[in-house]
Amino acid sequence: STRVRSSAASDVYKRQVSLPIEPAPVSQEETNDPEETVSQLPAENPRIRLNEHEVLLPLGSKFNVLKYVEDIQDDDDDRDALYRDIQVSGEVDVNTAGIYELSYYVTDSDGNQSNIEVLKVTVQ
Repeated sequence: STRVRSSAASDVYKRQVSLPIEPAPVSQEETNDPEETVSQLPAENPRIRLNEHEVLLPLGSKFNVLKYVEDIQDDDDDRDALYRDIQVSGEVDVNTAGIYELSYYVTDSDGNQSNIEVLKVTVQ
């Protein structure tokens, strides 16, 4: 994944993923409860948790996508290794009012994918 900063007047923060996001299997029923989704992951899959799921940013403010990661865990990989492999898809333009969504996940060294956490960012 890469972080791209535009050379134009607006600051657009992007992280592009090289692999498509495929949600880890949870069950036949979809759930919107992050805790329930995590509890349904196989034991060998990593877990990611955000400290917020909705944030409000003033126009023109600084934005750090990784600031909202509260915790990541795995049965084999340590936190630092997982942190370096966090994937974030979506973009936030801090100079354009709007509602943006970012999806966070991590894949461990065995190729197991975590749950997907979504951060809704409102710029106004």
